[in-house]
Amino acid sequence: YIKIRELIATGAIGKLKSLDYVDGIVFRWPTSSGFYFQKDRPMGVLFDRGVHSVDAVCWWLGGKPELKSFETDSFGGVEGNVIVKAGYDGCEVRLALSWLNKLQNVYKIIGESGTIEGVFNDWETVTISRDGKKEVIKLEAKVKDYMEFGTYLIGNFIDVTRGEADPLVPASDVLDSLELIEECYRRPSP
Repeated sequence: YIKIRELIATGAIGKLKSLDYVDGIVFRWPTSSGFYFQKDRPMGVLFDRGVHSVDAVCWWLGGKPELKSFETDSFGGVEGNVIVKAGYDGCEVRLALSWLNKLQNVYKIIGESGTIEGVFNDWETVTISRDGKKEVIKLEAKVKDYMEFGTYLIGNFIDVTRGEADPLVPASDVLDSLELIEECYRRPSP
């Protein structure tokens, strides 16, 4: 994701026109606490998988997009499907998230002079299209899967609490995404 942010920031595909992020799996996590289904504040896929999606989008854009709409199937309960539409400096942003369906699990960022595309679980490659040519860019990923990613982050957290390292992701870096998610939950569904 660092390379994607770098490509956007350096103008590799020009001024952004749209960013589409689609993430969906069938929810099969066992829950002994019932955390996901608490009645006092029901939150579903946006609060679960969406945290990572919204965070990536905010980070790539360099800020919090303005929420335009938040569509959900929750009817006041836990949502299994959401569509978030937002805008940022002329860029139309759309996130489609699901706990109920296996979706494409891809992102596509369209700029005035090119496109960046990828699969969000593939941390090793990203495709950039410019001038009618596609180029697959190899990324330098320190981790290859979620288990390694978790171990890497938890190791950093332990080192930070011991005073031996700085956080890989400072809390201030995720404020935009948390604010956008809170804004979604405060907005009534159509």
